[in-house]
Amino acid sequence: MVDYRRYGFGVRPGGAQGIEPAAHRAATSPAAEHRALPRIGPPDFAADLLPGPRHLAPRSPASELRPSELPSPEAAFARASFRALPPEAVFPPPAALVDALADAQRVLVISHTPPDGDCVGTALGMARALQAMGKQACAVVDSPLPRSLAGLDDAGDLFRAADATGFKPDLVLVVDVAQADRIGDAADLLARAPKVAIIDHHKAEPTAQSLGLAPGTEVVAWIDEHAESASLMGAAAVRVLAERQGQLQESASWLEVLTPLAAGAATDTGWFTTPSTRQESLQVFKHLLAADSGQLEGLRQRLAYELPRAAQHHLDRTVRMQVRAHHGHHAVWMLVDPRARHEALRLGQAADPRLSPEDISGALMNRLDKECARHGVAVLLQGEGEDGVRVSIRSRAPEAAGHIARALGGGGKHGAAGVVLKTTLMDARHQLRRVLDQWVLGQSARLLNLGGL
Repeated sequence: MVDYRRYGFGVRPGGAQGIEPAAHRAATSPAAEHRALPRIGPPDFAADLLPGPRHLAPRSPASELRPSELPSPEAAFARASFRALPPEAVFPPPAALVDALADAQRVLVISHTPPDGDCVGTALGMARALQAMGKQACAVVDSPLPRSLAGLDDAGDLFRAADATGFKPDLVLVVDVAQADRIGDAADLLARAPKVAIIDHHKAEPTAQSLGLAPGTEVVAWIDEHAESASLMGAAAVRVLAERQGQLQESASWLEVLTPLAAGAATDTGWFTTPSTRQESLQVFKHLLAADSGQLEGLRQRLAYELPRAAQHHLDRTVRMQVRAHHGHHAVWMLVDPRARHEALRLGQAADPRLSPEDISGALMNRLDKECARHGVAVLLQGEGEDGVRVSIRSRAPEAAGHIARALGGGGKHGAAGVVLKTTLMDARHQLRRVLDQWVLGQSARLLNLGGL
């Protein structure tokens, strides 16, 4: 287990309620717009690891290897025949998006709440890359970070929306989300944006109206729902932008940019075990960490966190679970009420006073991923008190999670989706059972029509 206390993170005023983006430290402020990040220099290193975008490989709709046959990242890094690919070879960004980034001098980068690895990694990576190119950039995630992600922001580059009100951007870049209602109080900052760019891998059709922007505000959106993470898309965008400006990356300065982007890719793919993950994305991940096994191990350690035993034991006992099955098709749902989460938090804080609600939610999401690997489809219902019920869905089949989420009024990406239901936990459970039964029976009927039953 990594002891993150050595990094000196600040804590939200009022108690151990999550690790704040370090903007709340007195020494850190968006006014300090010229952070001492090494500038990107001339193209003078490791050209074989960082080829330019002039020879882009055609993007294939499917990987050469099925996900179950992908090597582990460690094996991929050790295998010379497993070639690293520059991100823009797999995720070529549209020219309009690169133009928007090139023209902007002051960029506000915003991502969603509650935060996950892809959200934090993409926001940090994009802001640091733009700073390294001589631009002024400020990254906002308007929520405390779970302990598993706190190690990514050891330089204190993430801010809360209230701390960024004095930053006047000429471009707002929204990453890993395309909805104004998922960015917390940063929605107020977005509403004042003179121009907006979006990098997202969830199915969405953002417009000025849907984002709460003034009529006529220009929106440049790059949406690729087949991308495994927004961080891979972001890496491609900054690479192409740097190449356009004649500035390839020096390894020493670019490490601060590539590490959070690599973290976003790793966490959103379960370290490349999610069934919808393609071989090419693992090849891009190898490129981001320069095929360095030491950097890979360091990233694993930075993202490692385990709940105190008492908290984990309480969750294991109190999370209710039921499997829906028919002719070999399985779907599992898990339900946890607010009291169970609060008690797990209380027990855990006896051993670790800095344990936060975000850490409890992170542990539940880890279990969701494991149940998905066992059953094919897994759904987690978390009671949010008066705010309703948060439903998180994972599936091995890329289309299944989105299909189930849409039946509940939500949406998402391949293999992962969700929705917030404004209802009681009991009613949400009934809705979900009906949807899962319909999905399981529908899969069986489809297989029967194909002669598989």
